[in-house]
Amino acid sequence: MRSIGNLPVIVLQRSLVNMPLAITNNYDIALLIKGRKGRNKMKSLNVTKISYSVWILSGLILSGFLGRAGVSLAEEDTWTYMADMPGVRSFSGGGVIDGKIYVIGGAPSNSNLIPSVEIYDPIVGTWAKMADMPSARGAHATCTSDGKIYVFGGNSPDVWSPGRKNVYIYDPQIDCWTQKSDMPYANAMCGIAVVDGIIYLMGGMLTPSSPPIATVMAYDPITESWTQKANIPTARGGLSACAVDGKIYAIGGTTENWRVSSYKHVEVYDPSTDTWDRKSDMPTERWGLGTCVVDGKIYAIGGWSGSDACTANEVYDPVTDTWTTKSPMQQKRNGAFICSVEERIYAIGGAYAVPSPGFLSSVEEYNTGLGASLNKALSRRDFEEALNQSKLEVYDEIIAPEAILHTVGGEIIGLENIKGFAGMILTAFPNIHFTIDDMVAEGDLVVTRWTNAGTQQGEYMGIPATGITTAGTGMSIHRITDGKIQELWLFADDLGMLEQLGLMPPTCEDYTWGEPSTVMGDPGDPVTNTALVLYVVQKFWNEQNIDALDITHSPDALAHNPVIPGSPLDFEGYQQAALMHLVAFPDFRVTTENIIAEGDKVAVRWTVNGTHLGELMGIPPTERPVTFTGVTIYRFAEGKIVENWWSYDALGMMQQITAPPESDPGQQ
Repeated sequence: MRSIGNLPVIVLQRSLVNMPLAITNNYDIALLIKGRKGRNKMKSLNVTKISYSVWILSGLILSGFLGRAGVSLAEEDTWTYMADMPGVRSFSGGGVIDGKIYVIGGAPSNSNLIPSVEIYDPIVGTWAKMADMPSARGAHATCTSDGKIYVFGGNSPDVWSPGRKNVYIYDPQIDCWTQKSDMPYANAMCGIAVVDGIIYLMGGMLTPSSPPIATVMAYDPITESWTQKANIPTARGGLSACAVDGKIYAIGGTTENWRVSSYKHVEVYDPSTDTWDRKSDMPTERWGLGTCVVDGKIYAIGGWSGSDACTANEVYDPVTDTWTTKSPMQQKRNGAFICSVEERIYAIGGAYAVPSPGFLSSVEEYNTGLGASLNKALSRRDFEEALNQSKLEVYDEIIAPEAILHTVGGEIIGLENIKGFAGMILTAFPNIHFTIDDMVAEGDLVVTRWTNAGTQQGEYMGIPATGITTAGTGMSIHRITDGKIQELWLFADDLGMLEQLGLMPPTCEDYTWGEPSTVMGDPGDPVTNTALVLYVVQKFWNEQNIDALDITHSPDALAHNPVIPGSPLDFEGYQQAALMHLVAFPDFRVTTENIIAEGDKVAVRWTVNGTHLGELMGIPPTERPVTFTGVTIYRFAEGKIVENWWSYDALGMMQQITAPPESDPGQQ
């Protein structure tokens, strides 16, 4: 009998911690967030949608948690030097694929060009040589599409040569180049962006001293066909372009008098209507700049302004049509390759003129402060390399020697012991494969929600090999500092695993997460979303205010809990299961151990303590204490919780409820 069959996992609450809290006349909650390095940052929540008293409670919980946990602000808006490229170059191209940066071609001097391709891995900080481009290029247009890098035109064979028509495609999977049909016209120093699989090239100039053009062409990689579009309003070369929400923003650029004349212009192209519109000018006029998009905002970096390269770092918000100036690069760069890997921006190479001309091999990394991209990439290596490829030596690179792994069965201390634990899993399931379904990161913590599948071919938890193929779900948390995983938490559906291996009667047809919700909308912001989660915790679970779910959840919300037959549950099913749980465990006391908020999601690691005082799925009250742990991820849209996922120690909970009573020594 499965005593936990239709029970929901419980969202857990941490106790209030007194922190400075300011309530303004506008009913805003000002949250004082103290960082690890002693820096303070004020954040405000507008509370017009929910009652004043409710939001005060949420604000107290949130400010207490964040004040205790510490949000690191020390590295936001800063540039850091990384490993140099193998050689100097400017006006190169490239792309980012699978978290790795490809730098292609460029000019190592004022005269010659190179065809070389180098790949940079931001996680390990190393460069590697790849297959050369078929011919040397500089000031060429590059973009990524469908896992490949496209190269269009560019000057060749030297810097002062006319632009070319050549089109090359690089496939990083096989490290191979393919030449395609030529462009309709020769070009260099043009802008390039991709919308819905179509590649758009705009502006440009045949040589650095020739007049710029206004031509816009669209290339379809599938049909290898070209279509002319509406000209860019301002003919220019040396511009940069990028796409946000289906529109292309053409930024900066120069006339033929490139040494003294450049533009601040921002013009936006809508492919759906083939029309252009003018937007707010960039603060610093320049050409040879690079742009990239992070969190829906455009970062315009470097370039030539006036009589020399510049260090400018300016951010454009397409929603508000406004510019913000951020910390400048440490090194002035013109023609640097600019790209982003998740929320980190990289400025690679470039050139300058004062006090004397120079070409660069240096690399700077910019922390936007918008996420923990490197931590996510490090966490991915745990699954995609160490486990999926059975390369446990990867742990030597990513896990600290004294790291601690927390499992429901106890702590595993030290790198070698953690490798031994992983080795046990790989011995039992040698073909196991993990699929990362989602990641939520904030500060030094990364939560990974995953699915795995494998065949038991060795002993597992004392169970001899069965040859049975199983599916499993779970969540892992990594705490990462100094480029290493210092602490790990593992939560998996052990109960479902035992059922699939035949040790318990099966209660589910599907042991995966199930189909996701299709409800979408405004994701909100992490601070407000966190406050809503903690409101649910306090009001519903601890105070048993049943209206709290209606206030905070969408009526179309889904709850994904593979432990529960029929998962994912619709909102009504989730409510019923939650209320049943409150009856069975009326004295639940919850401790929230960690909370991680990013984008539209909030993840909570929790511990619950309670007593089995009510009937639970036919099991009469045992008055036994219960303790179990887990992780919950919530997703938001339009100010409501629309989806959640649960991973917790259901097996341990069931064992505590159904274990035989201890014998009375007096009756033996």
